[in-house]
Amino acid sequence: DVTVLEYATPVIEVHASAGDNFLGGEDFTHMLVDEVLKRADVARTTLNESELAALYACVEAAKCSNQSPLHIRWQYQDETRECEFYENELEDLWLPLLNRLRVPIEQALRDARLKPSQIDSLVLVGGASQMPLVQRIAVRLFGKLPYQSYDPSTIVALGAAIQAACRLRSEDIEEVILTDICPYSLGVEVNRQGVSGIFSPIIERNTTVPVSRVETYSTMHPEQDSITVNVYQGENHKVKNNILVESFDVPLKKTGAYQSIDIRFSYDINGLLEVDVLLEDGSVKSRVINHSPVTLSAQQIEESRTRLSALKIYPRDMLINRTFKAKLEELWARALGDEREEIGRVITDFDAALQSNDMARVDEVRRRASVYLAIETS
Repeated sequence: DVTVLEYATPVIEVHASAGDNFLGGEDFTHMLVDEVLKRADVARTTLNESELAALYACVEAAKCSNQSPLHIRWQYQDETRECEFYENELEDLWLPLLNRLRVPIEQALRDARLKPSQIDSLVLVGGASQMPLVQRIAVRLFGKLPYQSYDPSTIVALGAAIQAACRLRSEDIEEVILTDICPYSLGVEVNRQGVSGIFSPIIERNTTVPVSRVETYSTMHPEQDSITVNVYQGENHKVKNNILVESFDVPLKKTGAYQSIDIRFSYDINGLLEVDVLLEDGSVKSRVINHSPVTLSAQQIEESRTRLSALKIYPRDMLINRTFKAKLEELWARALGDEREEIGRVITDFDAALQSNDMARVDEVRRRASVYLAIETS
């Protein structure tokens, strides 16, 4: 996992997060154990459970050490075996895994719109990052040495202790405010131009939470009497390559016409996802999906839903945006010629932003237009 953070006391803001769920320190250990057995011409199946566990322990200890060359000494059938690995041999052995390390690093930087040279500090967290080769990869990519006041395993314990103290509101530490993000895209399955199984993101990855986003869809047939809402997480265009989170049916009233349907996703820092399906007749069908890694009490879930409800407002209905739209239309009415055409383009951009229901986009378009046209927005 790779996270890009910005720290300005007392706020820690997460800008981007990326990772490979199928890559960890054990993959390096497993590959090295296989190579040790291969060099010793010993089949894995000939080791009993305790011998195999002892070999893994020896390899794990050597892997995270600063030995050069890496020396591994292990027992096999009352016989001591030894082997050495030089740095170039380890790099060749682990090259497929080391290449996979680059992907989330580059993805996180790309999502945060930062270059490696713009990173001030590099913090290694967790046992696997103690491996010298992993550290060297990080140094090559960022061009700087990692923070070395604490080892990566101690940092995990420090983080857990600080988080626990914050939750207990301990007076021994200063309060830390963490602004988190949704690390993956969340969306629904749609049919486009007769092609089914298409992923339509509603909340994009690395969106700051809490967040509420809405997208508008249409039924496929005039006589349709229900829709199936399949909720997915992932980054692939086809839903079959993403993770199905939830699936539920919503009945419709037959109208003899195509129906417009708003699907709103609201997501908070506790991992609670609320899905609201707004139908043309004004009725709303809701489903709460608990993504939290810890068990939330009924009270905590209700508190999260209350906080999320405050976000469930369309940008077009907000006073600041209605006032700004009125000012734009007033300017257009007073202007002539090229000036009127320019203001018309601004109105079109602002309408498109409002239609997207993306609050950040609306704020940015309004800010740029305010500067360009010298409009007061307060």
